[in-house]
Amino acid sequence: MEALVENASLIITASALVAYVITLLWEHARPVLPPDAGDGSVRWAGNFGLLFVNHAVPYLVVPGITAFAAWWADSLGLGLLAALDAPFWLALLIALLALDIMGWLLHRALHRWAWLWRVHQVHHSDLRFDAALAFRFHPGEAALVALTSSLVVITLGLPVEAVLASSLLGALHNVFVHANARLGAGLERAVRWLFVTPDLHRVHHSADLSDAMHNYGIVLSFWDRLFRTWRTPVDGGPRSFGIDAERDPERLSLPRLLLMPFRRAG
Repeated sequence: MEALVENASLIITASALVAYVITLLWEHARPVLPPDAGDGSVRWAGNFGLLFVNHAVPYLVVPGITAFAAWWADSLGLGLLAALDAPFWLALLIALLALDIMGWLLHRALHRWAWLWRVHQVHHSDLRFDAALAFRFHPGEAALVALTSSLVVITLGLPVEAVLASSLLGALHNVFVHANARLGAGLERAVRWLFVTPDLHRVHHSADLSDAMHNYGIVLSFWDRLFRTWRTPVDGGPRSFGIDAERDPERLSLPRLLLMPFRRAG
């Protein structure tokens, strides 16, 4: 079990990178928007540089921290599920639901509270919408996700295996929802009944803030229906992305992305 916890970040990151390569093929075969030119190298360095930073610094590795929290809670017999001696299938279901609703709540807070938005705007500053965007998260946001997820894990006493399964699903789905690719109208409508789809998440990344304040879902889509933050994509979805404060792609380098939460607006 200790080996599984120690290698959690490596396993999940490697799986996400494999999913990224597969998604690239999908984007090439069925793109929604044509690829832009002129900012590829800066953007690639920024997005994948953030991936390296977030997964190279041990204490900011979300899967590793949450897996360690699960191992620690289990070793001490902490949490609600440990007290109830719940079967694994129930623990797995609760882990998927509890970590996903916590992700939804944090995501909404990142948009609603100005001091949190300063961190989350790094993710929304990308002027494109494709699978590389899945890795564009500031280390500060990674730390927030690790902290809130660990609180859920310890409170409920979620088993390590359930936490890792949930983290793996989240990492793979994160690549999927940022794909610049088509599912097909019928399949997309069927999938979004339960899961967030690229069409739904593309609305959330719109440069229009009235769109960006909707569709906060991480993996499951029904939280947005429940809390009335759902917005159905129309006319193929938005065509413009990013934030008003940063429209020059050459100014979105890795150092500037890391410093973005600390710079004055404008």
